[in-house]
Amino acid sequence: MYGQDLLISKSCKNKLHNCIEKMYENPDWNRFTSTYESKLQDFLTGLNVPFEAHNRTLLKPQELDIFIPHKDCAIEFNGNKFHTEWVGGKSRQYHLNKTKLCKQKGIKLIHIFEDEFHNSKEIVLNKIAHILGLQQSLPKLMARKCHIKKIDNNIAEQFLNKYHIQGYVASTVHYGAIYNDELIAVMSFKMERKNGNNWELTRFASDYSYICCGVGGKLFK
Repeated sequence: MYGQDLLISKSCKNKLHNCIEKMYENPDWNRFTSTYESKLQDFLTGLNVPFEAHNRTLLKPQELDIFIPHKDCAIEFNGNKFHTEWVGGKSRQYHLNKTKLCKQKGIKLIHIFEDEFHNSKEIVLNKIAHILGLQQSLPKLMARKCHIKKIDNNIAEQFLNKYHIQGYVASTVHYGAIYNDELIAVMSFKMERKNGNNWELTRFASDYSYICCGVGGKLFK
């Protein structure tokens, strides 16, 4: 998109990074909030979830976009353009290192990338609500009341495209969990061609209209 030439000199780039570091040290700096990040904040506000926006103290000098103290949970919204190595200047280990730093402080860090929110907003918001324990009013379905059976590719594809953040992927076999004649979860496996004894679990998703207890374990077994 931008070609191979450098947009700015190294000296100018260093000056910009120094300015950014000084801004992060200023607690009163009014940081830019993207449209998607604002929607995420509105979602939490609508559910009466107290949170801190742009926390700059926990990982100083780094920032956490959203911190939810009573859940020891943080959310990072990663724009696809500026969270790259080339355009954004992020290292290959940037997101992993930030996750590890949070873990050391007992904080669960959730990364949301721009394309995930754009293409699968409903899935993202439902996953966040589940992690924060905000779906306790949903019907609970127990694995012992479900039966497992193989399902064809078309059924698996429709289900996974609706409920899995990465959608459907071609696999060797798909299993479905059925509750009262309704498909509530799908698990897919792929057999390695080089060694038929090795299988890869490629997808697992459940219907976020329910709290599915133990269904993943039963499908895998």
